[in-house]
Amino acid sequence: WEAESVLQLFSGIKIQKTTLPIETINFFDFQLPDRLSPSDIDYLKDLKGRSLKETRDDDRDFFEAHRDDLSQDKALRVKWERFVFGRPIECTDFLQGLLRAIERLFGQVNWLGGPRKLTIKSTRRSRAQWLDLNADVGLFFGLRYRGLPELMGSSVEWDVPHLFRYGELLDRAKSRQKKYRRNESTARSSLQVKFDIALTVGGEKATVQLLWTAQPNAIGLELPKDVSRLQKRPLVRSSVARLPVSRKGALQHVLLTDVGTLQPAFGQDSGSLVPRTNVGD
Repeated sequence: WEAESVLQLFSGIKIQKTTLPIETINFFDFQLPDRLSPSDIDYLKDLKGRSLKETRDDDRDFFEAHRDDLSQDKALRVKWERFVFGRPIECTDFLQGLLRAIERLFGQVNWLGGPRKLTIKSTRRSRAQWLDLNADVGLFFGLRYRGLPELMGSSVEWDVPHLFRYGELLDRAKSRQKKYRRNESTARSSLQVKFDIALTVGGEKATVQLLWTAQPNAIGLELPKDVSRLQKRPLVRSSVARLPVSRKGALQHVLLTDVGTLQPAFGQDSGSLVPRTNVGD
């Protein structure tokens, strides 16, 4: 009887859903009580009475001003990103994702309305944030796409600190941090780089987010090491054999998305395509 009575007492209660502005106010009240200015508080109160289907300039201004603060609550930051930018464009090929982002942007502005400028800005800003990225992923991206800024010209502004000089960032960390260890995590957050892609046409501006995710099991992450060996011995002959049997004992064919289908050309480095430069390597 006691259990049934308790169940009847609480069965009609529904959990009240919190809205984005209320959740944001609660976050700052609890985590950063002195961070919001009076104008910020007025903005959030005004936001409570608005529809969240469309964003305004003050929405973007608030998010940009408190982007780092909101990073302390990943779920809340994702909600703000979706509110301000819409759903991100996800890709594993950065070039393909960039083209899709540009296509969406041109559909949001009058592209004949004046001079056009494209801005590509990474959401990772500090050295510490970049060191949280898988080291092999950072080195691969920096080498694979480092020619894009020059190729795309002066109408495209790149604001991606450390990304195209990732090797220098790792060297700096090694020399200055006694307990430094390369990040080799394959957790999703360690494999992703997020970008804000903005197109400005005259006085009009539109922004989308691009989320690039590395594929740790696909051919590619060994590219920096392969290129390093090629620099030492440019005229090298390389052949890579198929690994006929999988770890589970089944016959398999070559898949470029699975380095486990190929025998490593160098040591035990799965996915390597260039052999050792000399006997001493």
